[in-house]
Order: sequence, then C-alpha cells, then structure tokens
Amino acid sequence: MIRVLLNYLRSWFLLLRYYYKPRFVYERLLQEEGEDAGKNYILALKKEWGKEMMHTLNLHLHCQDESGVQEGEKVVYICNHQGLIDIPVLYTCLPENIAFVAKKELFSLPFIGYWIKKTGCVAIDRSSPRKGMQSIKDAADALEKGMNMVIFPEGTRTKAPDGAVAPFKQGSLKLAFFGKAQVVPVMIEGTRHIFSRSYAEKEVDIYVHIGKKSDPQTMTKAEQKQLAETIQQWIEKEREHILENRTEHLKLKEE
Repeated sequence: MIRVLLNYLRSWFLLLRYYYKPRFVYERLLQEEGEDAGKNYILALKKEWGKEMMHTLNLHLHCQDESGVQEGEKVVYICNHQGLIDIPVLYTCLPENIAFVAKKELFSLPFIGYWIKKTGCVAIDRSSPRKGMQSIKDAADALEKGMNMVIFPEGTRTKAPDGAVAPFKQGSLKLAFFGKAQVVPVMIEGTRHIFSRSYAEKEVDIYVHIGKKSDPQTMTKAEQKQLAETIQQWIEKEREHILENRTEHLKLKEE
C-alpha cells in the first residue's frame, strides 16, 4: 500500500514539475520565436517527461520495434490500454511526432488538460455520430500536418484483473481509413502493475512490442472489415507470449 501511494505521489510531483516551468518556457518561445519553436520544444519535452517518469517510478522498459515506419509517413498506432502510465511509456518508445485521440473530458482536467491540448491531442466526442465524425476529421487534419496519432480502441483502461484486452469499440479504426494512414499495432504489458496493491515486485518490467505496419488502402474489403479483430488478436497473442516468458523467468529466480 505504501509503495502504491508513493508511486501516485511521485507521478503527480513529476507532472506538476513538468507543468509550471515548461509552460512558461513554451509560452515565451511562442512569443519570441514563433509557433515552430514552441512545437519543437513540446516534441522534445514529451520524450524527456516519458523517460523521467520511467526513472522516477523505477520502471524497466523493454521496447521492440518492428514497424518499419519511414519518416514522413502518416501513421495511426493502435494500442491496448492498461493504465495512465501508458502515455509516458509510448512517448518514450514511439517517435516524437505522436499525439493521442483522447476522451473530451480529459481536456478540462487541471494541469493535464493544458498539455493535452498543447501536445496536439484530439478530443473524441461520442455524444452523437456527427460529433464523432468531426473528431475523426480533426485527427485526419493532424495526420496531414505531420502528427501521427495513437488510438486506444478499447475506449478506456482495461478493468480485467489479468489485463486482458477488452473488445475494440466499433469504428475505432475509422481514422486510419479516412486519413489514408499506415496502421501499426502496439502491445503494452506491465503498466497495470504500477499502482496495484497486490503487485509484490519493487521494480516493474514494462513490455512494448510495436508490430509491423500495414496499409489498409491495399487490403481487400474482407481484410479491412476484419482489421480491428486481426489487430486485437495480435495484441492478445503478444501479451500471452510475454506473460508465459515472465512466468518462466520468475520460476528461475525462485530456484
């Protein structure tokens, strides 16, 4: 319980530290050097914050990248969602030019909401089909401007105790088709343990596997229809592989 509380406090302390001074620097850069200087500052800041969060929470990050993504390609990353720490983990593992498609409620949160807006994230509004479509158009515009997007198609963090992937929301991959972007599956395992009272390990291993890119525009209609299910199955298979290997590793440590 004490370790969980300390992790919460460390996370919030780091969040606040990356709010006040960086906000002042960012706004000064905008005034004195222009939008490009501010944008470059934020791109570097996201990566720095992600790495420091890994260090502060004593996380061991294992990242495998098989995507083959080239500079200048439009990409939508499709990822399972285990916890809030998924965000700094992905900032650490993925290229600098990423932003998230996030629930609109997050944009009004104190401290967090400011940076969600400034880092290029797009609010998803599911209150009506029209607003939902506008969210997709906004994200497609961001893709055109060089900001690759990350989607959590489960819609929220998994509630399963074992971290099992929840069913993907219907239409969660619309952005990839509408924005004519490459699709890259991403598997995360381990972030669910960071604030878990039942997790006994002091150090947490986080595993990220970035799969190979694919182009939905070149797929058959049948393949396009099955794409969300195909990605979910791939993520589940990669998680099973990690969990099996981790169980064997813990057995060896006990022996």
